[in-house]
Amino acid sequence: MSKSNRVMDRVRKNMCILITTFWTDRNKGDASLNIAIIRFIRKIFPEASIIVCSVYGANQFDLIERELYLTKREDIDSIIGNVFPTYHRLDRRLSSRGITRKFLYALRAMLTVGFAILILVAACLKLAKIIAYILPREFKRSLETFLSADIIISRRSVIPSAINAGLNMLTIMVEPYILFKSLYDMFLAIALRKPLIIIGCSIWPLVNPISKILLRWVLNRCGLIVVREEFSYNYIRTQLKIRNKNLYILPDLAIFLYGENKWQQKPYPRSKVKQIIGFTFVDWYAYGLNKRENYIQVMANIIKFIKENYDAEIIVIPQVTYSPEDPYDIARLIVAKSGINVKIIHEELTLDELLKLYSSCDFVIATPVHSAILSLVVGTPVIAIAYDDGFKHIGIMKMFGMERYVLPFYFLNLQSLIKTFNEAWLNRVKLHNDALRSTRILLSSIDTFVPFLQKFIRKNLRYSG
Repeated sequence: MSKSNRVMDRVRKNMCILITTFWTDRNKGDASLNIAIIRFIRKIFPEASIIVCSVYGANQFDLIERELYLTKREDIDSIIGNVFPTYHRLDRRLSSRGITRKFLYALRAMLTVGFAILILVAACLKLAKIIAYILPREFKRSLETFLSADIIISRRSVIPSAINAGLNMLTIMVEPYILFKSLYDMFLAIALRKPLIIIGCSIWPLVNPISKILLRWVLNRCGLIVVREEFSYNYIRTQLKIRNKNLYILPDLAIFLYGENKWQQKPYPRSKVKQIIGFTFVDWYAYGLNKRENYIQVMANIIKFIKENYDAEIIVIPQVTYSPEDPYDIARLIVAKSGINVKIIHEELTLDELLKLYSSCDFVIATPVHSAILSLVVGTPVIAIAYDDGFKHIGIMKMFGMERYVLPFYFLNLQSLIKTFNEAWLNRVKLHNDALRSTRILLSSIDTFVPFLQKFIRKNLRYSG
């Protein structure tokens, strides 16, 4: 056995892999990414110790246990909370408006950032083990896990910017804080001198110059950066001018789940049954109430058009059930405006149940990007409504060869949606076949990540055992 093979054999059997930034499983897009990356890493390193770190702070570990209800069923060793504290329940209790609320938020943010910076300084000075002893139990466990990890993988799906929340002076000013909080696991990994990988990321254009400096600093110190669509790749290379050579595009890892479900082999088109058309919605306020009202009106009218012209059964699919992201209220408003009898499904589903539901549809009009992805991997044609400036929607749909079926939330109009739907419906058999073929190709390209990961470990991992 060669020396390199002996090293890899020891790595597979003893390596501790920490995967960070796990968001709630009640957002099924995030759940698919959570589960996909665990299964992907486990497939490559079957004997490694895998620990996952939530975006929720270690001070809210009971919330982590509840929100990662699907993730914790996977083959992992443990779950930890983020070293950066969070206050989700407190945010709900602080419902009063005005100066008092703003002051409390600002004070809390300053204290939290101060605590987080103290941990980073201790890590840089190699004092993290010492400071861990004085931390509360769950924070201590989280920091000790970062210290013991051989490699840290950040599963962040989006690096946010002021564009996410709607451009205004306030969001531009607080963008560095939002970014620092979002990237804290990466800052800590770098401070602890741990090999760091980013997988499956989309990056919105940053506005604040300080944000750009922070992101450049992180990306230039990553061992490997894997983005999930072309726009983010080009932004990193041309706008941020990142020097890091290890930058690749890889399809969204939710596609990795394709090989583990049995729903994509349905007969299509279905005959002698009523056609089913599914909708997924997003309640998006970022660019003002007028855009939201237009979205509601267009969605209501397209439901009415489809019912009158195609006599299909229409259902609303529960892609997200996490408050405040849950679109149940806006779904009821849209359905009421349409005047059509529509079935709104509002229950917690497993990913297999959700894939089965998408497979039962003949067509889906999807606003959350992962509802489009999960539809396509089971062969259901899609129109995607891009609600966040369209970067990830267009980039990911382009990988399926279906970028022409992306319409912008901000300029959505009924005429263009009807035209696009009529064209897609007419060509739905071809789109079904194209979706399954593209999924197989994309799934194959994900396998090419394996040698990159192994090469990175051979080069960067300093294993003494």
